[in-house]
Amino acid sequence: MVDYSKLATEAKTRHVSAKLETAEEKKRNRELLVFFKSVEINIAKEINMANPNLARAGVPTFGGPGTAQNDWTINLSFGKRTRCRVAIDQHVIEGSTAVGVEMGGDIPKQTLGYLIEHDGTGLKAYKILEGGAVDRDKQFTPGEIAEAVVSGIIKGRLE
Repeated sequence: MVDYSKLATEAKTRHVSAKLETAEEKKRNRELLVFFKSVEINIAKEINMANPNLARAGVPTFGGPGTAQNDWTINLSFGKRTRCRVAIDQHVIEGSTAVGVEMGGDIPKQTLGYLIEHDGTGLKAYKILEGGAVDRDKQFTPGEIAEAVVSGIIKGRLE
């Protein structure tokens, strides 16, 4: 005979567990969006500091940041021919999340990435090195990521 009481208890446990996972996932997504928007705000600040100096030097200036169709992509331009896309990429390294920077146009296509991890106290960002290894010796703030993006575009190489 089937013990429906036991099955009902197991089903309820699975249902509650699924609800908790969904709530935790929503919280992580909110934290990730706040982190990414902080990167976007800091990119705008860096651009606002760089553009007057670039204009005085008579070199191209930045356009953007402009958000694409979703909240997870930032589009930038530098002069008329250099384009840059900063985006959140899911499942980049073993199910983790990363901020990916891609630059192209009149220069060879280049990429730069930062692995975003949640350690229980908040989000941490680490640079992804060539070959996919992660440098966990230094954590990066949204401001440091923005600085690397803007200065890298001006130099013509992401580092």
